[in-house]
Amino acid sequence: MVCKRCDRIVGNCYLSMFNADSICPECKFQEVQHPQYNDALLTEIAEIEHGNYNFQGIGWKENMR
Repeated sequence: MVCKRCDRIVGNCYLSMFNADSICPECKFQEVQHPQYNDALLTEIAEIEHGNYNFQGIGWKENMR
C-alpha cells in the first residue's frame, strides 16, 4: 500500500478523517495532532448518524501539514 500523503510504501494504513485518503501511521499521527482534527471527527460522526455513509470529509489541503 502507498500512502496518499507521503508516497511511502507501508504494510498497513488508516483512513483520513479529513478526506477519503488511505494514509500511513506517521501521517495519521500528524493528522491527529492537527487543530481541526476534532472538528473533522465530530463532523464525520454527525454525517454517519444522519445516514451519510459516504461522507468525503471536511477536506485536506497540502498546506495543512
